[in-house]
Amino acid sequence: MDTYVTDGDFYLNTTGHPIGIHSIEEACQRVRFSLLTEKGSFAFDRQLGADYDYIFFESDPDFRLFVMDAVSDQKDISIGEVTAERDGNYIVITAQVFYGDESMNTEVRINGNIRADT
Repeated sequence: MDTYVTDGDFYLNTTGHPIGIHSIEEACQRVRFSLLTEKGSFAFDRQLGADYDYIFFESDPDFRLFVMDAVSDQKDISIGEVTAERDGNYIVITAQVFYGDESMNTEVRINGNIRADT
């Protein structure tokens, strides 16, 4: 089980306690966290996260491969269709997430300015 996070903070019930989630919602949240974390930047697990160099420096990146690589340690999650669009300085990635017999789409917006200094 995981804790539901919204807008970067815990989502609380009416008594002020964090709401626990499981199932497809948890799986989508784990995918989002992996995609929004640059590989090597999470102090507790340097292998966690996404390889931003790949999507910003490859001429024609395979976004499905990018998502699958970012969640490769999540053995209970499968990735289906992945689409990506450039929106100004952002890349908007939508991924179909499978968890057990459930599926749901999740979307992330990755800021291209994170690589402006390299």
